[in-house]
Amino acid sequence: MGFGSGMMGLVGWSVAIPTLLGTALGTWLDKRHSEPHSWTLMLLIIGLMIGCANARHWVSKEDKAMRDEEEAKRTRPQALHMDHRALHMDHRGAPIPPQPARALT
Repeated sequence: MGFGSGMMGLVGWSVAIPTLLGTALGTWLDKRHSEPHSWTLMLLIIGLMIGCANARHWVSKEDKAMRDEEEAKRTRPQALHMDHRALHMDHRGAPIPPQPARALT
């Protein structure tokens, strides 16, 4: 529930805040200036459009990040498992070759 619900909250607020700000500004303008058209309705719609563009931006950004992370996991080379004894050197500085695994008795 962690990441998905956090992203839904971010998307919700990114739509709600511009919509509410547009409505508040429109209400204020309607009270100050009496005109035949409604500033509240016009700015509510503009705020909603800005909020939807905002939400689309955030969702696209997170989707790209998830796809990039998945791609990196698929293309990352597998870790090499090496016997630690292969890294040891003998007294002349020559590497000591890895020993075959011994059977458990």
